[in-house]
Amino acid sequence: MMSPYVFAGLLSKDNKLYNEKKLKNSLLILTSRIFEISEEKIMSKKRTRLFVQARTIIASILRYKYKMSLCNIGYVLEKDHTTIINMLKNHKIDLEYDELYKKKSIQIERLHTC
Repeated sequence: MMSPYVFAGLLSKDNKLYNEKKLKNSLLILTSRIFEISEEKIMSKKRTRLFVQARTIIASILRYKYKMSLCNIGYVLEKDHTTIINMLKNHKIDLEYDELYKKKSIQIERLHTC
């Protein structure tokens, strides 16, 4: 078995080693179904609110559920780590004030298993 220190942030609480690509693909598929938009649009550079919210939910799940580092999340989503910091900050705000966003976020988090 590979040491968890080789890929920091990919070891879960129950000592499972996660594959970044597998996590991204499964979250991307689930998020695209919940938001009813294509996977390509979620991963695009467009900054439409719906696309940004979908990417933000993916980033928050990777950070809080799978304990991935900001750099690894940035690599997976093809963004800079500072962008990920901003996404996570906005995630907390959106959860508080946007009921539809909160509903979709909880739904994706509950349905996602890896």
